[in-house]
Amino acid sequence: MTTNNKALAGLLVVQVLLAGLTWWPSGDGQAEVRDLLGFPVDTIDTITIEGRMTKDEVPEAPVVLKKTPSGWVIASSEDYPATEANMEPLLESLGKLQVRNPIAIKEESQASLEVADTTHTRKVVVDAGAQHRVLYFGAGQGQSSHVRVEGEVETFDVKGISAWSINTNANRFFDRDAFLKVPVDTVSSVSVERPGQPPIAITKTPEGWTLTGQPDQPLDQAATRTFVQNLLTVRMLEPAGRERTPAMGFDRAVVVRWTADEGGGAASHEYLVGGEIEGENGRRWVASDSHEWVVKALSSNLASALTEPVDKLLDKPIDLSP
Repeated sequence: MTTNNKALAGLLVVQVLLAGLTWWPSGDGQAEVRDLLGFPVDTIDTITIEGRMTKDEVPEAPVVLKKTPSGWVIASSEDYPATEANMEPLLESLGKLQVRNPIAIKEESQASLEVADTTHTRKVVVDAGAQHRVLYFGAGQGQSSHVRVEGEVETFDVKGISAWSINTNANRFFDRDAFLKVPVDTVSSVSVERPGQPPIAITKTPEGWTLTGQPDQPLDQAATRTFVQNLLTVRMLEPAGRERTPAMGFDRAVVVRWTADEGGGAASHEYLVGGEIEGENGRRWVASDSHEWVVKALSSNLASALTEPVDKLLDKPIDLSP
């Protein structure tokens, strides 16, 4: 081995030893189990989630979740209801923060582990009454996370939690299918009114779907059923508040009305498809008489209401001519 090689090898050994002193705690004893959250999960009333932060990335506005007497809501999205099923993974993760020995005890290691105040994968603020905890999550290997409590230097490795699985989008906590999904078999009539065009009106009779007032125009039953089903299934992207403003274009909206059986009695409803959302390509405003919030939806999801012609529903005879 040359002199240069020996020098390089010695330098490498020194670097490894320094890294060990920076990252690893002294002693090999097993500490008692500690819960980093510090209070029971079922006492939590507010969770604030901030996304990834580095010197090159600034997170968007945090998602704020609050527990109310009627369940969890997304306070940062006009108190839109969060579903229990979508809240469970987050609450379960916060209940898994039992640790023993830290993997690092130096402040210098926090940035590389992504648990520093200014460099982290996730920042989660948890409140339970007067109790308050700020947790920094860094991406570990596989299903594990580096976790540090604000105000402390120790970093722990927590198994069974991925920092990336802590969602920073509000739409991960509500049911996007809940805005409108009417079972097609309950529907007795439906109509679509598009500005400047003749209305489309369809009624279900004992013989099947027909154009209202035009029984001599037979409809393709399978195509009509699909049309009605698509028309009365609107998947929202996100809530946009309770107020309908002129900019949303509801004064020139497409209007969809229907009558359906609801618990043994017929009920009529409507929803409106407003204008395109400025600065958000392919999205439109949608409001319903049975829903408190105005929401955003993809134009492609609203094709049955916006553009599909009635001609495609007609039962055309097979042309057997040569």
